[in-house]
Amino acid sequence: MLEAGDRLDVAGETATEFGPPGDANALEDRVTTVRDRHTAMLTEVRRSRARRAVDTGEQHWREGDFEAAYDAYEAARVEYDEILSLPTEGVPELADIRTERDRLETVIDDLKQSPLRTAAAADNEAVAAAEPAAAAEHWAKALEAYREVLELDWGADERRFAGDPERVRDRLGTVAENLVTARRTVATDAMEAGDWYADASQPDAALAEYKTAKAAFETALADARDCYPDATDHLEAELDAVEQRLSRAKARLDGDPVDVDDRFDRTEATPDPDITTANERSPSPTDTTDRSDIEDGSIDPKIDPTEHGGS
Repeated sequence: MLEAGDRLDVAGETATEFGPPGDANALEDRVTTVRDRHTAMLTEVRRSRARRAVDTGEQHWREGDFEAAYDAYEAARVEYDEILSLPTEGVPELADIRTERDRLETVIDDLKQSPLRTAAAADNEAVAAAEPAAAAEHWAKALEAYREVLELDWGADERRFAGDPERVRDRLGTVAENLVTARRTVATDAMEAGDWYADASQPDAALAEYKTAKAAFETALADARDCYPDATDHLEAELDAVEQRLSRAKARLDGDPVDVDDRFDRTEATPDPDITTANERSPSPTDTTDRSDIEDGSIDPKIDPTEHGGS
């Protein structure tokens, strides 16, 4: 179609040699007729390409590939703009095409905000969670989502997606701390349950709780090493303590000699001041009073800031 357009331009120039524009000129009339048909066909081709690019963008968005989705939507926008640059009298269904182009702009605006909204939704759910285990899962999702916000447009001259990097980075640190705190709470709860069963002479139940606590401390320690290293020393000490408890519980079940129980000397120490307690969770950045802490001011006001979920 583009090649046909070039040939029509040449034909139009040739037609003017047969007489001034506007005079009775059969060749010029023929060129005009073909050009109208060409415009209609070119519109159909570009509109089809735009719609296919939109479908591709939606697929990438569903898969969480935000940058690929943006590129696909941008390709669709180029096709629509090319259509709208054609002589409007030759463009069929012009109003519908303009509506599709406007709708695409809305979709692109929503996409720009989607990564930050996904992170903020997980953040909100973590704050609202009643149980430490559930909170930890939401904190983990928020951590990964905020990291993705920072990674988008990495090294680009201009950011396409919402979220001020410095403020997102600050929030990311708080989320990391809260994640480790929630993981630690799960572990200490299980360890304390094991102590209760051990004191109640129920070694089987104590052993099960200590195993749960050990796994939870290992998870907390892995998270701390990844995103909150200030907590690693304290968690390593607690992991060592629960491993000693586990060893004593196994010895009791096997009828072997049991070492002196020193848990009251070692594990009931004052909490590490660097670890936030479960009751001191930070407010979510999506609360209406706190959104400015991470946003760059580009969030569309029509989006409900309390909405849970991503795109």
